[in-house]
Amino acid sequence: MKKSRVTILIAFAFLSVFLAACTGAVSESWPGVAVEGDTVYLSYATQIYQLNVEDGVEQWRFPAEPDNKIQYYAPVAVSEEGQPQVLVGSYNHVFYSIPAEGAQTSWSFSEAEDRYIAKALVMGDLVYVGSADGNLYAIGLDGTERWRFTTGHAIWGPPATDGKTLYVASMDHHIYALDPQSGEQIWATEDLGGQLVAQPALSTNGVLYVGAFGSRTENPDKGSRLVAVDSSNGQILWSQPTLGWVWATPLLNEDVLYFGDTEGFIYAFNAEDGKTLWSRQVDTGVNRAILGAPVILGDRLYFGSKAGLLYIVNLADGGPAVASPIQIGGEILADLVAVEDKILIAPTGLENTLLMAVNSDGLTQWTFIPQKK
Repeated sequence: MKKSRVTILIAFAFLSVFLAACTGAVSESWPGVAVEGDTVYLSYATQIYQLNVEDGVEQWRFPAEPDNKIQYYAPVAVSEEGQPQVLVGSYNHVFYSIPAEGAQTSWSFSEAEDRYIAKALVMGDLVYVGSADGNLYAIGLDGTERWRFTTGHAIWGPPATDGKTLYVASMDHHIYALDPQSGEQIWATEDLGGQLVAQPALSTNGVLYVGAFGSRTENPDKGSRLVAVDSSNGQILWSQPTLGWVWATPLLNEDVLYFGDTEGFIYAFNAEDGKTLWSRQVDTGVNRAILGAPVILGDRLYFGSKAGLLYIVNLADGGPAVASPIQIGGEILADLVAVEDKILIAPTGLENTLLMAVNSDGLTQWTFIPQKK
């Protein structure tokens, strides 16, 4: 099967980022957005910004004076254990703890040999974070390494957890189940047929869902697909093909999985058996890829595209909920984030705007443009 032009372009972009990760060169990525209570954290390029979620007003930025040698794109995690800490990895291979008020770092961890793309997971007094060097690191809240688990390739997504076990997806085509205290492997899946770049979604009944990048040209049975895995033993429950690569964590809501792919399709799969409830190609242009995770507000579903468009569709059938897509501009590559009655969008390449909030109809509520200090 001949690959379409957009898939080739996406593959080239993916390969460029991956090669940069292997060589240690600095390359630009898309912003990381995280929400904790009434606070938004934005990781973008040389600084991390803390904003008020209601109006987008900046509360602090770190560092106060940017260092062009250090870049942040991973979403932050926040620990409330003891002294609150903002925890984030960087493209210079260092993981940082920043006091909640945004002062100088409390500590840094510099044992990784490649960049951090994934958000960290905080459980109790331990922080778990994957690196592009293929390791999952368990770090104490004092910055000391407790253990590391090595996979066969880069880890780009945070681990999922049910509170008892860690589930780590690696670009080596496997999901690993680990003991959170010791890092010992409990099980590993068989080769899922493609690279896994996102955090698996985990259902309350113990099923993991993740997209696998595959090539039908190389193996007709292992093309791009969404895979369901039993979290108790790593066995594949079902595997359903998709037209393009699924980059983001699928959104699980009331036993339905919602996600997009690099061919501009949006999908709703039955979580129990993987059957397609509906699918629709929302864009056929060269920038049709949908890379970030969608969000839900009410009975509407929201997707952002590489073309800078916000698609608002009905949950029931994927049909348009508004007359036409909302033109945001730039490229929407990062996950959308829903908070209260707003959707946060972090466009890439939109002049000076780094973050914006829109309402359920896609109307802008506020924008964040960093002021020079």
